[in-house]
Amino acid sequence: MGVYLLYICMAATALAAIYRPWIGVVAAYVFVVLTPQCIWYWDFAGIRPVFWTLVPTLLGIIIAFVRGDLDITRLMSRQSLFILTLWFCFVLSSFAGPYVNVNVHRVFQVAWVRGLVDNIFLLYFAA
Repeated sequence: MGVYLLYICMAATALAAIYRPWIGVVAAYVFVVLTPQCIWYWDFAGIRPVFWTLVPTLLGIIIAFVRGDLDITRLMSRQSLFILTLWFCFVLSSFAGPYVNVNVHRVFQVAWVRGLVDNIFLLYFAA
C-alpha cells in the first residue's frame, strides 16, 4: 500500500515540477532527507524517488530557461563557486580516498553515498 502512495506522490510531484520546478526541488529534498527506501527497505527496495523527481524538475528548468523565465545571475556568485569547489573535492576524495573499498554496510558504501551527495549538490544548483 505504501508503494502505491509513494508512486502517486511521485507522479503528482513530477507533473507539478514540469510547470513549477521549485516544487520538484522541494520534493526531491524531502526524499533525500527522509530516504524511504532506506527506512522501509522491505517496501521500497529498488525505487529511486529522487531520480524520478529530479528528471521532471530538470526538464521544467530547461523549459523555464527556454521561455526566458529563469534568472541565472544567482549561479554566478561566490557562494556557488565555493559549493562547486566543495563538490569537486568531495568527488575527488570519493575516488581516491582511503575507505573507497570498504563494504561493511550499505550506508558506508562510497558509491551509494556519492550518489546521494551528488543529488543534493545538483538540487542546490537547480534551486
